Amino acid sequence: MKKIVVTIGLFLLACNLLMSQNITVKGGIYISSNERVNVKKKELKKVFSNIYVSDGFTIEKVNPDGGFTIQSRLGFSVFPILPLGWEVDSDLMIGNNNSLYLDSIKQNDAFAYHIPIRKYQLKEEVTIAAIGDVQIANQQELQYINASLMKDLLSRSNVNFNLFLGDLVNNNIDYFPQVKQQIESLPVKSFLVLGNHDRDIVDNFQDYSFSTYFGASNYVFNSNGVYYIILNNVYPDGPRGYKGKYSDEQLFFIEKILPLIDKKARIVLAHHIPLQYTSNKERMLDLLSEHNVLILSGHTHTVERFHYSPFIQELVVGATCGSWWTGEKDVYGLPSGLMQCGTPRGYFNINIKANGDYNFSFKGVGLDDNDQMSIWINRQDTLDTWIDELNDTDSYVAIANVYAGSDSTSVYYRLNGEGEWHSMQKEKLRDPAVARVSSLNHQKVYPTKHSRRAALRKRVSSHVWKALLPRSLKNGIHKIEIRAFDSYGLEVQGSRLFFVKTERE
Repeated sequence: MKKIVVTIGLFLLACNLLMSQNITVKGGIYISSNERVNVKKKELKKVFSNIYVSDGFTIEKVNPDGGFTIQSRLGFSVFPILPLGWEVDSDLMIGNNNSLYLDSIKQNDAFAYHIPIRKYQLKEEVTIAAIGDVQIANQQELQYINASLMKDLLSRSNVNFNLFLGDLVNNNIDYFPQVKQQIESLPVKSFLVLGNHDRDIVDNFQDYSFSTYFGASNYVFNSNGVYYIILNNVYPDGPRGYKGKYSDEQLFFIEKILPLIDKKARIVLAHHIPLQYTSNKERMLDLLSEHNVLILSGHTHTVERFHYSPFIQELVVGATCGSWWTGEKDVYGLPSGLMQCGTPRGYFNINIKANGDYNFSFKGVGLDDNDQMSIWINRQDTLDTWIDELNDTDSYVAIANVYAGSDSTSVYYRLNGEGEWHSMQKEKLRDPAVARVSSLNHQKVYPTKHSRRAALRKRVSSHVWKALLPRSLKNGIHKIEIRAFDSYGLEVQGSRLFFVKTERE
């Protein structure tokens, strides 16, 4: 009954919008000249029979010769949906710039849109960098990004494309030209999502500047058999406010596009505000219930995971600006930006196989690929004796912050490379590093000159595990190894040395 009610409501919406459409887009999709000699007539017919064009609401199948006409509205963007093994033949480094934005300022009566396409070689596995909340507000923060995230991405040779999950700027869209230049300088293509800080603060067309510079805020593309559905779920709430919500147009579009996607195929749904905090999330989950979906989001400046069903998981990837570029600066002038959950500034590598199976791992900006957790043991650092929260036990305790951990994750430790693996218990704790910085803020030790006070609170982390170490440990140096895994794509490990000094010896 629930799905029937949703369907009827969306149908009525479609009728109303169809009557208000006032833009005709005509064009064609054609094989690039370099590809034509390699495409047989029979194959060409099959290709065109599986190509669609859409504006994020209406979906039209192209004619047998690739021609199409689509009725749309001002402020929408038209884009192609291509079959497996085909892509837009373009040198543009921002993928959504291949869309046609129906400019709400020019208000043309008709638009022409011609799209060259080419074959690409399918891969056994594709790696994407899922990047949250860059949030540039000024020239200083532009420098932070150049010296950290962009430096990191320029050196990556194992990434197929980047997916920026919104908040490219921090309420300063005047920096869109510089952001565009930054992203276009990267060695692989990027696809962009609109965030709440990327908006024009006007009643209508809040994505005008974003779509003008980057092509579209709602679009779909197929890469290596995976369907990426990009949505703008930053819903206006008053002249300056917003909330997480899917519009009726978006829900109608999802309902219409899902039948075109094989239920065995992997779908990646990407938007800025996590589905978990989107007001009408149940309507979206109801539509997606029969598909295999990975949801990627940002916005919260924390790393979180949510499991909605055995086939639908959300990964909130954190922020590459961390806690809004605050905290103590290092010798290179970069703020620590430690996130509230205890995760360093960073993003995620998502590895998706051709059959849709995937795994993922955290990538700290400037950190080693293997840096997947922090391991804290008490009575190691004399600084901790000044932090009440870290100096309240006589026993040796290990705390592991598994950056990508969730309620489904199992975490085990062992000592000195031998013996059994022992389980660690998930706890509602602040990360020790967060507790330390917060305490030093309170003691007025931080911030030091030229640094900004870290934006950290008393909130606990959602991915911390704890274990009481054996009292029988002898004086000396010991090694602890920790491994964490679950059935939703996570398998990581970490280790460190620590010393024991007791009065017994």
